[in-house]
Amino acid sequence: GSGTVDVTVTTSVGTSTAVPADEFTFLAVTGINPQNGQPPLTVTLQGSGFVAGETAVSFGTSAGTNVSVAPGGTQLTVTLPAGTGVVDVSVTVAGITSPAVASEQFSFLTLTGLDFPNAPTVSTNESVTVTGSGFIAGQTTVTLTPLGSSLGTQRTYTLASQFVTVNSTGTALTFLAPFQLGLSGIWAVTATTPNGTSVAAPGLGEVTLQYNGLLEN
Repeated sequence: GSGTVDVTVTTSVGTSTAVPADEFTFLAVTGINPQNGQPPLTVTLQGSGFVAGETAVSFGTSAGTNVSVAPGGTQLTVTLPAGTGVVDVSVTVAGITSPAVASEQFSFLTLTGLDFPNAPTVSTNESVTVTGSGFIAGQTTVTLTPLGSSLGTQRTYTLASQFVTVNSTGTALTFLAPFQLGLSGIWAVTATTPNGTSVAAPGLGEVTLQYNGLLEN
């Protein structure tokens, strides 16, 4: 359950009267804002049963910091820890932990892979799909940063959100490779939303594109 409820007792002779002094408050998370991002980010939780000075917040297995509970115990703010992927958010008070709720998960802004027709090399104007979590439709930009001395002073490419398409679940985005003809080399890929900049999934290392300097026919 969630929220504050009356507690009554029923016997063969009737039901006890509900009184405010005998109400029960469930420890629960009923809202998260925002539900995606990366540190540094302050997240607001809505729910019930929060207690000032006694409440801990976990994002998956990582503990949030700077927990501040508002009067009434139905809202708190917490500083997001580092993490990747989609995780449950839970609150613990006096050894009791709120149940995980699928609708109240947090999506760390994470890159998990790339997909394009001629991998491992990409051509100008070729469609590239990036998989991951925490992407926001209409609010996600993609940055391609040159790696290695062979690229010299080549500039960083940033694709504005109107050139980036995000799927309905925020787990994939697509864009057209914007490179100039004649260039070649490797670019690091990152995604940015109003709630932070992406990191790579554990073990993935840097997410990169190799450009072959050719125009796709």
